[in-house]
Amino acid sequence: EDISDHELPHLVHSKYGIEFERAVADMFEDLGRGYTRHKRIDDIIPDFYCEETNEIYDAKLSSWTVFNCQTIDKYLPKCSKLNIVYLRGGSIPHKYTNLELIHVSRFYGELRTKGLEKHIFVFDKLLQSVNEEAA
Repeated sequence: EDISDHELPHLVHSKYGIEFERAVADMFEDLGRGYTRHKRIDDIIPDFYCEETNEIYDAKLSSWTVFNCQTIDKYLPKCSKLNIVYLRGGSIPHKYTNLELIHVSRFYGELRTKGLEKHIFVFDKLLQSVNEEAA
């Protein structure tokens, strides 16, 4: 596959990225994760931070985005583990032992168990919209 087949214009990508981050925040809240959103840690402000484990969770619209920006270099030195929650793409092999790529569907079982299928609907709708823009 060619990554250019999946790239979206910057403003469209930014819009959907913000929507995805908001949807992940809503999901984490309903799951009772208790992550702090946009907590300043020195010179960074990650999407979500778990104080108990010193883990950062960053929402990315696409899995490959993390390797095309400075997220890894900025966040890994500040946490015990960097978790990238993404909507599009697949898991990408990498060399970082404390980096995990997590497709949002990994939460679907827990969402179903807790009667929170509304989040799955939101993610599916968002994915459909993104794919239609990319087409």
